[in-house]
Amino acid sequence: MGDDYAEKKSTGMLYLVPTPIGNRRDMTLRALDVLRTADVIACEDTRHSSPLLESYAIHRPLLSYHQHNEQERSEELLFRVEQGERVAVISDAGMPGVSDPGGVLVRKAISRGLPYTVLPGASAVPVAAVASGIGDGRFAFFGFLPRKGKEREEVLSLLDSFPLAAICYESPYRIRQTLAELGQRWPERSFAVLREWSKQYEEVLHFTGHAGKDLALTEKGEFAFVIGPAAAPSAWTDEEVIRTLREKQEQGISAKQAMKEIVATSGRSRNEVYQLREEDRSAEK
Repeated sequence: MGDDYAEKKSTGMLYLVPTPIGNRRDMTLRALDVLRTADVIACEDTRHSSPLLESYAIHRPLLSYHQHNEQERSEELLFRVEQGERVAVISDAGMPGVSDPGGVLVRKAISRGLPYTVLPGASAVPVAAVASGIGDGRFAFFGFLPRKGKEREEVLSLLDSFPLAAICYESPYRIRQTLAELGQRWPERSFAVLREWSKQYEEVLHFTGHAGKDLALTEKGEFAFVIGPAAAPSAWTDEEVIRTLREKQEQGISAKQAMKEIVATSGRSRNEVYQLREEDRSAEK
């Protein structure tokens, strides 16, 4: 170990340590050094992390640190740092603080002026960005989409015209429903879904939105999926918007869904499309 690491060992320090998203051999040497010398390791689930730690002969005191005790446990962990201890935080997989507990600790450490560091390492986000082959290398991470209601619609409305690849997580229990819904909303956009990455049965599936409802998926393990950038909007004329609205309604598509699809591809705002629809309805009376 280098001099910088030895110096940090002499004082309290909070370490956020990424763990493999699949293959256990993806641990870094520095991560192993930190975990082996930590005074305590805070785990999202001690039962889940114990086999990983055991495989590297790491025998340190463990504490649970998850979304249900994050606020109170963070106080205990930061108190330990104040007392000169080295506290390591790991999640079940990937980077703590990325759709996993950890962000609260960092914010509190910053507000109190306590030392902390984040080790580089495994995360499903950049893996999905590269493995999907979607976009130009620029992307945004949206985590788990809100499940329903106003919050979900606000995020999806943002994505209607989002110019970058969008990376999201989803559980195996909702992945089929989510991809079917998004595929219906954006039938012409590119998608990719990744599962079990770095494990024996890793897979990535590429498809356009309209095929999302028929996708063959093994519903095991956490999923990451990528939504391709929205096409650069062309400025549809009023006549093109009205004609497309009529065509979609003749096809049996609801007015609400038709407007969503047109907003996503026309370069016209939701209010503009709605106003044109109302004017067309009035003219027909």
